[in-house]
Amino acid sequence: MLHSDPPKARSKWPYVTSRWKKLRLVKLAHCPLCWICEKRGTIIEADTVDHITAIRKGGDPFPDLDGLMSLCAPCHNEKTANVDRWDSATGRRFKGCDASGNPVDPADGWCGMRGDLKARYEAYKIGREWGWLSPNDIARLENMPPIAGGDEYLSPLNMTVLGAREGQEGGAGE
Repeated sequence: MLHSDPPKARSKWPYVTSRWKKLRLVKLAHCPLCWICEKRGTIIEADTVDHITAIRKGGDPFPDLDGLMSLCAPCHNEKTANVDRWDSATGRRFKGCDASGNPVDPADGWCGMRGDLKARYEAYKIGREWGWLSPNDIARLENMPPIAGGDEYLSPLNMTVLGAREGQEGGAGE
């Protein structure tokens, strides 16, 4: 298929080939449920097989099974609109979080920090010190079990009204 061919003709290849049709059936047999719906806590039968890396963005037209995702039509359309289309790609394939509060999309910017330990720990430190992350929030982001008493948030002393904290020297109640 030449790039001078009309866009409609290009969009049909390789999906009209017997090789793709066989690969699609094998993927759906191997992973019959929508991968994203499962992560969101819903069981939906997959009816579409999607390239993780779009062909037009350099993806292999006939990749190994781990280069493909089984999806339902709405999740496939969401991924295509957000990533694969040149004119409206947002960069985030799938919106939402799983039951643990983690992004469902492993390519999400927050999940992308997993490979950079120093940056991830620095982000946790800032969130903890400024009071918008609890120890259990951090444990959840790291797929770890909750910590007893770990749902408390810090309140930075320099961010409170002077004299507003009870029980502190010079504060209210003394």
